[in-house]
Amino acid sequence: MNRIDFMLQLKRLLSDISESDRNDALEYYNNYFDEAGAENEGQVIQELGSPGKVAAMIRASLRSNEGRGEYTETGYQEADAGANKQPLAERYSSQQPRRGGGKLVLIVILAIFASPFIIGFGGGLFGLIIGLFAGLVGLIIGLLGICLGGFVAGVVGIVTGVIEMFTSPATGLLMVGSGMVSLAVALAMLCLAIWLGFRIVPKIFRGITGLISRVLHRNKGGELHE
Repeated sequence: MNRIDFMLQLKRLLSDISESDRNDALEYYNNYFDEAGAENEGQVIQELGSPGKVAAMIRASLRSNEGRGEYTETGYQEADAGANKQPLAERYSSQQPRRGGGKLVLIVILAIFASPFIIGFGGGLFGLIIGLFAGLVGLIIGLLGICLGGFVAGVVGIVTGVIEMFTSPATGLLMVGSGMVSLAVALAMLCLAIWLGFRIVPKIFRGITGLISRVLHRNKGGELHE
């Protein structure tokens, strides 16, 4: 039932009282709905009860008070009965946190339904970070392997080239040059591996551990608040 249905039924149920009393009653309850606000329409109807109950109270109050008094949310009462009544504007403004509680419940429900997506996204992001870290470690290992292979190839090339120079100087010089190039490449790979291992990997590791620590700390904080 909404406001329109409530007022139509109330008007029909008050057809047995005088027109002036009926108009006064309908005007009061219309003003009551207006002052409470459209957002509180359902609560007002719940507080007032059924239109039949309200109509019965109005008729009983009119008979007992002989038309002297005013309309209140509990029916028709004498003029001094509502002197200490809390204004409707203050009454409903003090009830705003209830709607806030409803919003909180809605947020919790949305969070529950969205949690699989959030967990999946967070897990994917974490897996991506771990994958990049593992890939970087693999790159360093590969660079060290290239370094070792280049060093061995360089030493072998230089030694072989020196020996070859006694029989074929041109070939020996070429082999010695190739060996030195291999040693230079090996040294460059070693420097790159050392730079990655001692400068980049620690930063990434600290970032991952910091992220995990913040997540765990946030979860513990949430449990303590509960």
